[in-house]
Amino acid sequence: MTHSAAYARPLRDASELSRLSCSFCGKTADHVRYLTAGASGGMICDRCWLVASAVFVKAYVMSLLAFVRPQTAR
Repeated sequence: MTHSAAYARPLRDASELSRLSCSFCGKTADHVRYLTAGASGGMICDRCWLVASAVFVKAYVMSLLAFVRPQTAR
């Protein structure tokens, strides 16, 4: 790939790049566009972040629709 991953902290050395991977899909830093570290050391890549965001947005919208839409009696 021609792009490099972005990191939340500087690398200690060049060999660390190949050891970093997404905690969700397992892809290494050289196979993703972005790799972000969380506070507890877990990492998430740009694709997994996008999927997770979509899940949360869908759940939020569905909760709003359930609140607004009156329940029908069966």
